[in-house]
This record gives sequence, structure tokens and C-alpha cells, in this order.
Amino acid sequence: MKDPDVLALAANLQRVLVSHDYETMPGHFYRFLEERESPGLILLPQQWPIGQSIERLHATWTSTEAELFTNRIVYLTL
Repeated sequence: MKDPDVLALAANLQRVLVSHDYETMPGHFYRFLEERESPGLILLPQQWPIGQSIERLHATWTSTEAELFTNRIVYLTL
């Protein structure tokens, strides 16, 4: 799927989108926000092992209120 379609699907399902796409997704995300709201976008490095990605996503999700993700990009880093 194309980035705008993935963003729309996530918004329709009221889900925060998790992606590795640091290159094109941020631009599409900000254009998407010009027309409607988003539950948010989390970007994480593709080179992280899956276990590390899961741990960081879990820690981020459990330590942050869901509303704080709305219309924001969260960049997960080391």
C-alpha cells in the first residue's frame, strides 16, 4: 500500500501506525494532517532486532497516554 493509504487505514481503525520509513512517511504524515487527524505515527530503526523493537514499543506505549500520540510523530532511538 502507498503511504497515504496506510495512514488513512490506521486513522480509520483508530490505531497508531508503526513504521521503519523515515524517508517518505513523515512528509506524507504531515500532508495527511492537513486534511484530518491521526492517532499518531511511531518511527523506529529498521536495523533494530525484533526483540528490541518490541521492548521499546511496549515501554513507550505503557509510559505514555494514548492521546499524546495524536497528530504526532514519535521517533524511537537508542
